[in-house]
This record gives sequence, C-alpha cells and structure tokens, in this order.
Amino acid sequence: YTLPLPESINQLPKISAQLPPNSGFIKYSSFLHTHRTQSVYITEYMKPQSAPERAVKTITQFHRETAGELVVSREKFTGIIASIMKLYAGEDEYLVLCRSDMNGVETAEMPEKSKNNICYEKDLSRWKTLLDENKFLSFNRHDGKCVKKEFRSWMLIPVSIKKELFLAVIIARRKGSFSDSEKESAQQMGTFFTSVLKDIRSRNKKAAAIADEARHRLLLRTQTALERRQGEFPGFFQADDYSAGIGSDMGQAYKNGEDIFLACICDITADDINRQIGLVYLDTWFSILSQTSLDVPNMIGRLNNDMVKRTAECYASLAAARYSRKTEQLELTGTGSAHAFFFSHNDMEIKSFSFGPAAGINKDIKAITQVFFVKSGDILCLCTDGLTETRKGNGELFGAEAVGELIRRNYFLSAKDLADKILKTVTETGAAKINQDDRTLQILKFE
Repeated sequence: YTLPLPESINQLPKISAQLPPNSGFIKYSSFLHTHRTQSVYITEYMKPQSAPERAVKTITQFHRETAGELVVSREKFTGIIASIMKLYAGEDEYLVLCRSDMNGVETAEMPEKSKNNICYEKDLSRWKTLLDENKFLSFNRHDGKCVKKEFRSWMLIPVSIKKELFLAVIIARRKGSFSDSEKESAQQMGTFFTSVLKDIRSRNKKAAAIADEARHRLLLRTQTALERRQGEFPGFFQADDYSAGIGSDMGQAYKNGEDIFLACICDITADDINRQIGLVYLDTWFSILSQTSLDVPNMIGRLNNDMVKRTAECYASLAAARYSRKTEQLELTGTGSAHAFFFSHNDMEIKSFSFGPAAGINKDIKAITQVFFVKSGDILCLCTDGLTETRKGNGELFGAEAVGELIRRNYFLSAKDLADKILKTVTETGAAKINQDDRTLQILKFE
C-alpha cells in the first residue's frame, strides 16, 4: 500500500484506517521516501501467521534439524526443541524445563541471546507439582508463584516418555490471552513431539543393538582367531561357550619344544574396545613368555607390572598352569575370579583353588602358587567364573563345589568328553538369559 504522507506524524494512525476493514493486516515495516518535491509514506503490511501455521513451521524445522540423524540423544532432542520453539512463540517469551538427575527441575540450555525472563531460577522447585501432572495447562490469570506476575497468561506444553514428563515448554504472554486456536495447536504440537520422542527412543535402541552386535561379533571373531593358534598336547582339551557375546574370555595353550606345555584361561574386565585389545595383548604376552624359562608366578608378575602401567583400565582374572614332561611337575597359579581344580587319581580327591586380586589392579601382586608332581589319571581343570557363577533356576549359583564334583564323578572320561560334560551340565542347569557370561573351560588329563 502506498499512501500520501500526512502533514504530521500524529496523523499516521489515520493511514491504517484506509486499509480494508477486518483484513487482519499488521504493520511490518515502514520508511520515509522523498523524491524531489513529492513525499510519500510507504508502509508494508503482512498478514500474521495463524497458530496452526506456526505449529507446522515449528514441526517442519524439527524434521530439518534431525534429517539424516540415525541416533538422536536426549540432550540433542532437548536442544532442538529449545531452539525451534521460537518459531511458535513468536513475540511471546518461552522456556524449556526438564527433569534433573535428582528428580528435580532444571532449565534446558536455551539458544544464544535467549534468557529466562519467565520465572526465577532459584524457585524452580515450585514447578515440580505442575510437571508431575504431565498434562497441557493454560492460565489466563495466575498467582505469580511459577510465572512472574508481569506476564498475564501462560501455557505449559508437555512432552512425555511412557506417561512421565520428559520436558515442558512454557510460553508466556505479557499482554492478552491465548486464543482457543493457539491452545489447541500447542496441545497438538506437544502430542506430536511425544510421539516423535517415542519413535526416536525406539530407533536409538535398535541402533544401539546393531552397534552392540557388531562389537560383539568383532570380539567373537578375535576370540576365534586366537583359538586357531592353540598348541596341541595329548590329554588336553578346551571347551567354551561364547554365545553370550560378552567377548571377555580367552583360553590358550602354548608349547615350548617337546617338554614344556603352558595352559591358561583369562577373563578380561574392560570396555568393548579395551577387551578386544586385551585379548590380543594377553595372548601376545603368553606367547612370548611361554618360550622362556620363567615359572608361572614370574610370568604373571611381569604381566601384572605392565598392565598396571597402562593408562586404559583393563583387569585380568586368569589361571595358568605350566607342565614339564621331563620332571612331571605342574605349577599352578592365578589371579582374580578364575578357578582351578586338581583331581588326584590315587586318593580320588578333588581340590579347588581360587585366587587373589585380578592382574592390573595393584603393582605388588602376590600370586598364589601350587606345585604338583602328577601321576597317571590325574586331572587339571581351569575355568573362568562364567561357569562357577552361572545362576540356576532357583537363583543360586552353580558354584565351584559343583564343578569339582562333576570332575570327581566323571574322572574316567577323556579330556574332551569330560570338558563337554561339564559345560553341558552348567548350560542346562543355568537359568536362561540371566547373568549370562562367557564360559571357558580347559581339561588336562595326564595319561
């Protein structure tokens, strides 16, 4: 609209009167333009967006912000809501409130240049009762306890997870009330974001499951690759069950010439990346140390000293046994939660051994060592706690005593059959999908 310049600035309102009646136009911008002797006052007008249009614009921007994102974290979701809500609020003030870690209330991080003018930061606890209601609220008049008195009306838009409030958007207006259309649009927008959040959480879980499966496959592949390098020795057999996908166990056997044989089982405590590194790391250490003249306590001592120096947190529960054919001497030692059993064929007794702290925790480790002079029919068993700590259907642990009893009752079986028997019994006795762990078992039967 181009209108003649009035004689005085006070006559400007009369210009607006020349607009079509009930047009809904509002003043957008104005400037004074003078050309030669003729002066004109140019005012541009635009029709305001309706509440549904603002809601659609807000939702559209949300989709733009999350487009191509496979995973959207809680923090990112909250940040996007805090950023895009200005499109719906317009000239009104707005604020995003969240649950704090201690089930309190805190403000979300708002976009740059945005400040909390709606309420007092020190009194956020007053919001808890309203947030607990987890429903859309609108007030044309209020007592000023939650929102400052300078605002005439305000509304609360909840976004929920499983019927519990995740965040709330507070929009406050200094003058006037919210129309029915604005309330309805805000309520529908909250319902939409609640639905979107549910979909995001479902997608995040699927992505996490895929990532976990990929990591576990990699760990399992590492375990399998290491197993291929096991040394062969008469009367030795290893049985394992890595179906739990933890990727924490390793069982190995190494030969030093025709005389020395070293068997060991390990259970690593670390995150996924350091578990994989730890499996290769331990195998490398034992591959080297097994070719030396060191006894088992000194091997573990050197390994422990190096693990303590590492910056990554990685601890190893292990049991290792070194056997010399020439002397028929067996050295047994270990750390952490690993277990060992020795069956004497002469007196038909089984001895169970547990060990001290895991390797990698303390510099000065004192590995408990046992020495045996073996005879024909004697049996050595090494196993990780995945067997002894398997939880049975009645809630009790399978236990080291039960493993020892299985060895004593089935001593006549071959190393392979005995290992298979123990692993099968533990698996069948254990409750399904409860505290599942990798299980590694080694049997060395002396003939």
